[in-house]
Amino acid sequence: MRIRFVFCPLIVVMLLTGCFRTTEPKPDPGMTPAPSSQVFSSPDVTSMASVPSSTAAPVSPSPTESAWQTPASLKMNQDQRRLPVIDANHAAFHYISTTELDRSALEGALKRQLTSNHPGRTDFSYTLDWQSGKEFTLAFSDLLPRETVHFSVNHPLGTGSAKLNEDMPHLFDAAFQYRDESTPPEIVLTQFQPFGHQYLPVSMTDQQLVKQAGSGKPFALAYDEESLYFTNLSDGTVETVPLPEKKDYILPKTDDGYQLDRVHGYKKVLLPKLFYEDSIYVVMHHSLVYRINIGTGKSRLVYTSDLPIAGMSSSPDGERIGLMMQDYRLLSEADLLVINQAGKVTGRYPKAAYMSHSDGYISTYPLEWTDNNKVSVTTQFPEQSTHGYNEIDVAAKTTAAVPDPKLNLERVKQLAGQEKEFTPFLSPDQSKLAYVTRSNDGFFLEIWLTDLSGSTTQFAGLGMFLGWISPDTIAWVEYDAGERKYGW
Repeated sequence: MRIRFVFCPLIVVMLLTGCFRTTEPKPDPGMTPAPSSQVFSSPDVTSMASVPSSTAAPVSPSPTESAWQTPASLKMNQDQRRLPVIDANHAAFHYISTTELDRSALEGALKRQLTSNHPGRTDFSYTLDWQSGKEFTLAFSDLLPRETVHFSVNHPLGTGSAKLNEDMPHLFDAAFQYRDESTPPEIVLTQFQPFGHQYLPVSMTDQQLVKQAGSGKPFALAYDEESLYFTNLSDGTVETVPLPEKKDYILPKTDDGYQLDRVHGYKKVLLPKLFYEDSIYVVMHHSLVYRINIGTGKSRLVYTSDLPIAGMSSSPDGERIGLMMQDYRLLSEADLLVINQAGKVTGRYPKAAYMSHSDGYISTYPLEWTDNNKVSVTTQFPEQSTHGYNEIDVAAKTTAAVPDPKLNLERVKQLAGQEKEFTPFLSPDQSKLAYVTRSNDGFFLEIWLTDLSGSTTQFAGLGMFLGWISPDTIAWVEYDAGERKYGW
């Protein structure tokens, strides 16, 4: 039997490769109270130079369990099993350093780096318990409802002006959200200017952004075992559409004999980015392509594949469907298969996309129709060590490699130099940037907004990014308590 590797997934639009995770000591359930308290006014968060990343819940580890060696570093002990979502309006973080720290420098760094996603937040209450030059506890209190706080001690100087390890700037960052136990997670619409949030009820946290062909209206789309759920992001109303009934169908097997539902990365349903006034295409079990009538709930089987389908998108007019096909070995590259609405194959384009990953699991390959004849497939160009798109004209039967234009933006390059992992999303008018970073230890996602000059940066919060729904507004979903995310 083939041994399957456990790894961190690499997103095809990611600018920097490699996953970074550390092993932290086991936390101690007890905590020393923090006696020294201060309240300060934070700077305007819109002008703050942010270096976002790791998240944590309130913990207090035992300092005797730590044994870090050179190079000098400051590390936050945290329980990786906990979520950054807390139901009490206070949180504490414990730190140990391998070099002597200067307290005044650290306090100054805190004042520069604290950021809230709560509009109008001008001050924080916190206590700094300075146990020694190599150990301290930072505790927050009086958090506001639904507030997400991000802070980082940005390279505080040690005694003798020795800086901490520049290669690991994210290991002492943290972000957490206070949400009362009675308040469930919701879809959040965050506006860049003026900065603010609107909340919409959500039936489940695993959502995907889809838009209606023609009108461009944004919806959040989710599914369970029986139905699809369309949440209208204009008013929060939800429409339920039944999925096709389970049929007697044997799933294809991989080259080593595994059925697809036993392979890492398997999804019962693959959803598109586009749907129509009366219908939507979905892929079931990576094998069956259905067209579902949204009004009646009736479904029609369009196509059955013997190879695993690992991505799907339909053209604006609904007459063509692009399918990304992996072979039985589930390698890092996939072909593009184009079918019409009757299920007839009209074109095949070998090796249309490449994604670097450990072979042997199902990976989703993003693709999107730019018009009724052209489909754009996100890919990596290994020979160039860059990312971009293969743009395929299904009418002319041609393929062109196109670099990702946003990778050349100065603001993107700047953020790429700061972040260990980073995925950018340009606004529809190309004037702003939403970007997502992943915490190094918790695998939780942080969402940020900035203009292309970098003069205004906003911390939106912790959750799953959905996308831009207007030139000034993004949609995302809060984390649920008890849920852990391992991907983008």
